[in-house]
Amino acid sequence: MRPRLLLIAAAVLPLAFAPAPLPRPTPRKESSDLRRMQGTWDVVERSLGGRSVLREPTQITIRGTRFQFIVRGEVRSDWIVELGPTESPRRMDRRPFAGGGSGLLGIYRFDGDRLTLCYSQHGTRPTQFESPKDAYLMVLRRAGR
Repeated sequence: MRPRLLLIAAAVLPLAFAPAPLPRPTPRKESSDLRRMQGTWDVVERSLGGRSVLREPTQITIRGTRFQFIVRGEVRSDWIVELGPTESPRRMDRRPFAGGGSGLLGIYRFDGDRLTLCYSQHGTRPTQFESPKDAYLMVLRRAGR
């Protein structure tokens, strides 16, 4: 009986000191918003000062943190995106991919398969989704939908 008890104790005792599994990390909102932005978007509206400035077929492609502005299949500008998803409204800042030049301060929101961006080129972040004289408003729709 005693050898059997020792055998059971020897088998069970190591389990008592086994490390607990590590908790799964909860996804950060930034990474989930950035993940949701990935892919190609058609620009369906682009205005400055309340007037449309969308004259040619335009797309936005987001891969990782890289944001490309594409007009007629040609990359016109290339940016690095930084999100602030916990702020209200959510913040999206862009800085030139190749360095140099000034960045753009903006805000964003999701509406189903649409993404709305509002940004200024004059160093002030918009606080509303509108197009005053110095801010651009862009409405994007997932390409192919």
